[in-house]
Amino acid sequence: MTDSTGAERAELPFAATPSASTAGRTLGQSTHKWRQKSSHLPEGAPNVLIIMLDDVGFAHADTVGGAIHTPTLSRIADTGLRYNAFHTTAICSATRAALLTGRNHHRVESGTITEFASDFDGYTGEIPPSCATIPEVLKHYGYGCAAFGKWHNTPATQTSAAGPFDRWPTGCGFDHFYGFIAAETSQYQPSLYRNTTPIEPPNDPAYHLSEDLAAQATGWLREQHALAPEKPFFMYWAPGAVHGPHQVFSDWSDKYKGRFDGGWDAYREQAFERQRAMGWIPPDSRLTPRPDTLAAWESLPEEEKKYQARLMEVFAGFLEHADVQAGKVIDELERLGLRDNTLIFYVLSDNGASAEGAGGTINEILSISGVPIPFAQQMKILDAQYGGLAALGGPKISNMYHAGWAWAGESPFQGTKLVAGYFGGTRVPMAVSWPKRIAADAAVRGQFHHVNDIAPTIYELIGIAPPASVRGVAQLPLDGVSLAYSFSEAEAATRKPAQYFEIFGSRGIYADGWMASVFGPRLPWLSATAAAFSNWDPEKDVWSLYKLGDDYSQAIDVARDHPQKLAELQQKFDQEARANHVYPIGAGLGPLLNPAARIGTSRTEWHFNAEVRRLPEFCAPNLRARNNKVTVLAELPANARGVLYSLGGIAGGLVLYLDDGHLHYEYNCLSVARTKLRSDQRVEVGTRRLELETVMRSPAPGAAADFVMRIDGIEVARATAPFTAPLAFTASETFGVGLNLGSAVSLDYLDRASFAFNGCIHDVHVVYTP
Repeated sequence: MTDSTGAERAELPFAATPSASTAGRTLGQSTHKWRQKSSHLPEGAPNVLIIMLDDVGFAHADTVGGAIHTPTLSRIADTGLRYNAFHTTAICSATRAALLTGRNHHRVESGTITEFASDFDGYTGEIPPSCATIPEVLKHYGYGCAAFGKWHNTPATQTSAAGPFDRWPTGCGFDHFYGFIAAETSQYQPSLYRNTTPIEPPNDPAYHLSEDLAAQATGWLREQHALAPEKPFFMYWAPGAVHGPHQVFSDWSDKYKGRFDGGWDAYREQAFERQRAMGWIPPDSRLTPRPDTLAAWESLPEEEKKYQARLMEVFAGFLEHADVQAGKVIDELERLGLRDNTLIFYVLSDNGASAEGAGGTINEILSISGVPIPFAQQMKILDAQYGGLAALGGPKISNMYHAGWAWAGESPFQGTKLVAGYFGGTRVPMAVSWPKRIAADAAVRGQFHHVNDIAPTIYELIGIAPPASVRGVAQLPLDGVSLAYSFSEAEAATRKPAQYFEIFGSRGIYADGWMASVFGPRLPWLSATAAAFSNWDPEKDVWSLYKLGDDYSQAIDVARDHPQKLAELQQKFDQEARANHVYPIGAGLGPLLNPAARIGTSRTEWHFNAEVRRLPEFCAPNLRARNNKVTVLAELPANARGVLYSLGGIAGGLVLYLDDGHLHYEYNCLSVARTKLRSDQRVEVGTRRLELETVMRSPAPGAAADFVMRIDGIEVARATAPFTAPLAFTASETFGVGLNLGSAVSLDYLDRASFAFNGCIHDVHVVYTP
């Protein structure tokens, strides 16, 4: 409406011209009632909670025959149902994308982790708008939606303050997000976000991320219940534990002292017997043997056994601690009277146990980057710089256990995380509970299912159909099938006819009780180097065949006995691969074959001011492994101190800083090699040009690098790093100017972090050099 001047006037909620029914009444006498929005939900629609931990093995939890106490998983299973043939994709980003959309991971452009994305269809890391997530669907039906913990589905180059934010959690349907956007983060100094805003955890030695995530989730539940008790909710609680680094307070790890002294071979055998005795796996299951490429426990020196056993004690404490935090969310549901009508899926892991710790490490990025450091050298560093075995699990170390423990935790299967063709990489325990509608039943469900089946199950149980269109975009059909039919009939035949798998060239196809598999070119427990894959030809891979009805653990290859069945499944895999954008096989290995081709910025020059903070490493200049020069123009006071710029954190990074007037540079190569430079003289007060130049000794990944430090153009120090970090310093630490947020790159100012600069920074100029 407009007035006589043409200006807009507010519309009234009733007729502006008196009618017979309104004539003679004033505004205050209006009996107008606001229109009520109609609900499209059936009466009593349930709340939905998905709990998913990270990198847990099939035989780790005591709920299913392992040795690690998981009271919350047991609690959900005992009040509902348990599944022993439930599958993931074998890697985190892919599993999460498939779970949240109900579609195959390549179809939703998540054929690898976001940091290894490429321009091949199926691997871009960008979930398309034609594949709406569960919260995108449910919020249109009136659900309140929140996510807590790990979010690993935003393209790595879109995680800075510049956005775009449409593929952040709040752009994917969640009303609220609290957590980190990366593969992993420190449990003590995490890189956190609330919605899209970076936040810093408290500088408190009692802080732990998993506990924080439980507190944030329970607080959100209370708020929702107080402000909108009529609204059902959808919560995705995925804490990131127990992905590396394995970090937890020592009192949790100490509960397991001595429990793993017998080693991984003994653990696997004992877990297998418990699994069979409790009926978790079929009584005729076979225990597959240890690969020749994995060390036998008895081959280790006694001193190394102590180190390896302690690493497993830390992992065990970390897993129990995470499960107990999940229990706090369940406790709050009960306190609020919401537990009875909450549908809970507890997916114990997003993939199999991780063997990425290789030979057991004080920094998991070492093995991922193909930088082998022998046990004796790691132990020497651990003792000299960090406090020995007592430091494992603490804030100074990014430790991860030996791959033998991951293999042991996958009893009775072959493979670990990253092996998509075998159940050691894909099969995980799952429990489902909904007291109002699902009767508790101790009978184990053995139907073959996949994470893409959770979305259609939720939609069926709520009583809604998957939408044909979301935000005006036509939707692709769901790939998953509901598993609700199995709730009332433990022995029901599976309704999932087929499912393909592929990660890093490891691949397989399930169809009607058969599984055809290729292990793939990569052994996850060996360091990933380009040389390991350079001669690999997927066309020459040998396929195996398993008849799952007689062979629960893929122990007996029957390919020679059934060549026609194998050929049939190979053809079916090809059909699925073409339909889901899987080709070229092994596209996810690209950044390992050529680190220079990893996802990142195309820029070669930057100017940063002191307001630039928390710029994720994958969005920042590559200062760790490329020729570059950084020039800082700054106003220095007397006795200048503080960080001028930093990249990374305590697990790996670099920093230029001043202390007592002296200029310092440190290149922290993954906790095991710290190259330091220091000016002999204090820098004069006033406006100064401070420069650090990096010159790589060769273009080879991990090559040595020379560092030259200059003040006003005059060289004041020079040093050489014996090697550099070829892929990344960390998964979630950042670049910043004027202070070191997150964990401290240098131990020399650890107690003073974030060690803010006490002068004025005018410009940080970064340029790549020839």
